[in-house]
Amino acid sequence: MADRLRQRFLPICLLVLAVASTAVLGWEQVLEDRLVVRRWGVVEEGAIYRSGQPSQHVVRGMLEEARIGVVVDLNGFNPANPAQVAEAAAAEELGVRHVRIAMPGDGIADSPRYVA
Repeated sequence: MADRLRQRFLPICLLVLAVASTAVLGWEQVLEDRLVVRRWGVVEEGAIYRSGQPSQHVVRGMLEEARIGVVVDLNGFNPANPAQVAEAAAAEELGVRHVRIAMPGDGIADSPRYVA
């Protein structure tokens, strides 16, 4: 009887565990997007910073905390992207100059074009 119960419930328990861990990892990503600026880096302390596209949840705080004066945005603009809309709004509200230089493509450079 115990072996039969184990055979029935072990797969169910493993499935529940898999679903629960996936849900936790998914929420971890949601929380990270709300708390962390992705690919944030200091190029020159107090002067030049770099990052990926910050989420709409962190962009204003990032601009204020680092005292950003100019944003150079290489994404172009997609009005359907809430992160880009929030970035533009936060920059305008804070008096941060926001320069867009659209760089289409997949982010992989054609290196022979840049070799001198």
